[in-house]
Amino acid sequence: MRQRSSSRAPPKGRATTRESRPPTRTCVGCGRRAPKDELERYASVEGILMPGRTLPGRGAYTCRDRSCFQQAVEGRAFAGALRARVAIEGLYTGASNG
Repeated sequence: MRQRSSSRAPPKGRATTRESRPPTRTCVGCGRRAPKDELERYASVEGILMPGRTLPGRGAYTCRDRSCFQQAVEGRAFAGALRARVAIEGLYTGASNG
């Protein structure tokens, strides 16, 4: 009977040692992937879009560039990413998203 080897190969696509890379997120405006600290996080608080890293619930990220925020609003990306209708009041526009 054949004995099993105690050393197993790591699963494909995974590193053998844990590398300390910062978490990455995707901008809902332009689609660029970047470290979480480089992007602005938004969440829905009672149906209103609010910026903030510590707000509860699902978050949507945009680059800090105003044009990415505008693209996300025009493409209704916040409603899709947050899975809820959100009102965008007093941020960069007075539009509603969803």
